[in-house]
Amino acid sequence: MGNSENVIQIRPMSTDDLDAVLAIDSNIRKAGKVVTYAQTTTEEILSTLSHFSRTAQPSSYVEFVTRDMLGRIDYSFVAEHNGEIGGFIVGRIRGPNEEEQEARVGEILIVGVLPEYRRRNVGTRLAMALLDSFRSGGIEQIVMLVDPRDKHLLNFCDHIGLKPSRLIEYAMTL
Repeated sequence: MGNSENVIQIRPMSTDDLDAVLAIDSNIRKAGKVVTYAQTTTEEILSTLSHFSRTAQPSSYVEFVTRDMLGRIDYSFVAEHNGEIGGFIVGRIRGPNEEEQEARVGEILIVGVLPEYRRRNVGTRLAMALLDSFRSGGIEQIVMLVDPRDKHLLNFCDHIGLKPSRLIEYAMTL
């Protein structure tokens, strides 16, 4: 077996990883490598999922860490190498609710991998961990929204087995 110092471990995300995850998101944005997520940051996604905000009052942040966030990162993973987080993936399960008659669906919300961890199967391994987690939770369908101009993310989706769906999402900003 190879040297353990070279092993990149994929593991479930914990609240202790949030600063590193947000730093990766910031790093990728500064490099200008964001197309699909150009208008939505990882912090905004986590905030939407769990009412998390770095500007929240300390008491709400404590509530976020101890209650809200723990359930929201159940479907999120990080890639760690020698104590450094080099990548992450955030997912969630949506539906059904009272309005939806469809089955529950696994959704990949955002993926981020530092440049020095790319081309090392980190993104693929993160996605496979998430897909395995969805599968073990009884999820049979996975979705991910991707900007059609985002060639890197489109290639990633194809590589992990996601294909374009029949539906096109239409949206409007009010």
